[in-house]
Amino acid sequence: MKKLFVSMCMVLVAFAMSSCRTSEKATSLSALGGDWDIVKVNGETISASRGNQPYIGFDVEQKAIRGNAGCNRMGGEFTTAAKNGISFSRVVTTKMACLNPTAEEKVLKALNAVETYKVLRNGDVALLDANKAQVLLLMKKKMAR
Repeated sequence: MKKLFVSMCMVLVAFAMSSCRTSEKATSLSALGGDWDIVKVNGETISASRGNQPYIGFDVEQKAIRGNAGCNRMGGEFTTAAKNGISFSRVVTTKMACLNPTAEEKVLKALNAVETYKVLRNGDVALLDANKAQVLLLMKKKMAR
């Protein structure tokens, strides 16, 4: 009887632990929702150009992105995979003339290299390449008052 009780307790603990792990991953994906300022590309701080701070917005239900790459508006889709895998596809931008297209080119190139994401302890999001190197650092956009 004692062995049966111990076995049942172990099964319940294992089930409870797997339930917590599953909800943590779901929370991580929902944590991407909303608009994020792109503050670093490959470790380099990115600043606003002509008042256009690069940003990316995630619609987690539609698996769609929107934003500004630094000069031009952008939109596209994303897919997710196990272990915080994420990739972007069908990313398109407007074609306005830009004073300094270099920052925008860096943002779009980095976005193309993203394979996983990580929600950091401070709430920021790191988008990582295949080598787990941070290619984009995102900070939750402040709401205008």
